[in-house]
Amino acid sequence: MKNSEFLRKAKALIDTPEKWTQGYFATDGGGIVVDPHTQHAQCFCSLGALWRQEVAENSTGMEFSSQVPVVYLNRAMDGDIPYFNDRHNHAEVIAAWDAAIAAAELDEAN
Repeated sequence: MKNSEFLRKAKALIDTPEKWTQGYFATDGGGIVVDPHTQHAQCFCSLGALWRQEVAENSTGMEFSSQVPVVYLNRAMDGDIPYFNDRHNHAEVIAAWDAAIAAAELDEAN
């Protein structure tokens, strides 16, 4: 899978404010903190979304099998994904995801 595709799928997990959270990797529909890999997880922070997508693609648990998609998002979020996610609003977080996807697409085109 291309890095841009991975990022796009992970972004889809948080693409509306109702599916996004701050301060926790994931919560259930009632706001209770849950593991991002469980079936109960419905809202994710940016890092939780990356972990959830990694498990969906590779079943490697909390370890990323490929750090490259993470690097794009890390750059777009000024070097600290959890800090950026928790200190910016949803629109700003989504804009950073879009920038990461665009950078990945640019690299893939070259």
